[in-house]
This record gives sequence, C-alpha cells and structure tokens, in this order.
Amino acid sequence: MLSRLNRMVDGQDFGRSMRCGVKCGNGLLTIAIAVPDEGAAISVSPLVGFTISKREIPLAVDRNRVKRRLRHLMRERLDRLPSGSKVVVLARSRASSASYTCLAKAVDELLGRAIEKLGDK
Repeated sequence: MLSRLNRMVDGQDFGRSMRCGVKCGNGLLTIAIAVPDEGAAISVSPLVGFTISKREIPLAVDRNRVKRRLRHLMRERLDRLPSGSKVVVLARSRASSASYTCLAKAVDELLGRAIEKLGDK
C-alpha cells in the first residue's frame, strides 16, 4: 500500500500534473510527472495519484485490482521520483488483462522515459 504521505488527493494536483507535466504512454498506461517550479515550496516526498475510469475498465473488480497493483508498483519506485514531484498514472483498458510483470515493465519503461524528458527540459 502507498503511504498517506505519498498519495495525491487534491483534484487540482491531478489536473495540473496532466496539463503541465511531462507525459509518456503506451497501450497499458499513461504516466504524467510534474515537478515544482523554481522557488516554489517543495514537499520532500513525491505524490502519486491514479486514474482508472469506468469507460476504460467497466468492471469494478478489474478497476480495483489494477489500482492495487499500480499502488504496489509505484510504492516500490518512489525512490526514483524527483523530490516534490507529482505523478499521475492513468490506466488504459488493456491494463485489466495485463499480468503483474507486464504492468511492472510498463511502469519502469514509462517512468524512465518521463524522467528522461524532465531532464531534457
């Protein structure tokens, strides 16, 4: 489970991350990472939020399973995220039928690409 300190709960943070952040995606997931501006107050721990829509994954059982898997995967990868960053993980319809290892590979690939893009900015 992702600790309370690392959970994104503010809707404005979700919107800002998706609008202003660096995005990378594939058929399973889309990951958006936003880092604070220079001089802004930086929280030490990164925040992670998840978006799994009914339109993409209609069955609640499948949505909850995907969310649990993604929470666990992101908890293991918090040390890779820049401090103060806000990350949104958006699950696509194929994520419901993907295995845990397939989701893990997708998360690793997308986080790597997104963090690389942040470095290029």
